[in-house]
Amino acid sequence: MEILIKRFYRTKRIIDSEVYLDGALFCQASESTNTPLPWGRFKVVLHHCRQYQRDMPAVEIRPMCKRQWVDRCKYCMKRGQMVMSPHRNLRGYCPQLKDGNGAYNRTDGSIILGERLVPGVVLHSEQYFTRLVERLQEAGGEATLIIC
Repeated sequence: MEILIKRFYRTKRIIDSEVYLDGALFCQASESTNTPLPWGRFKVVLHHCRQYQRDMPAVEIRPMCKRQWVDRCKYCMKRGQMVMSPHRNLRGYCPQLKDGNGAYNRTDGSIILGERLVPGVVLHSEQYFTRLVERLQEAGGEATLIIC
């Protein structure tokens, strides 16, 4: 499965985009300019998140250091670990595709799914998130994320 995120609107605080699944428009998304993912290709893996206690589509990135990638849950916010983000040290940097109301002031690198209401705010996020998780489960729990 391929998830394509096309960014189309940017302000000082948010980035809005459209999300395509296998070439078809799926929903819109919003992310914070504090910690956006860079353009490129990433692997998305469905894993059980300790913080949210449910399966979450996590974007696999490598920390900026030269060591090998380790289990992301070792960096969970509940454990109080510090993780190197692409921009600076942030508590619990763990980019995921998730549900929520908006991306303002987020520092975890997450992309919030839903229907765009105004810049940075989305509606019906839980419905789109649930549908994305179901599609990922059907695809074997893995996908390729392309951000452009």
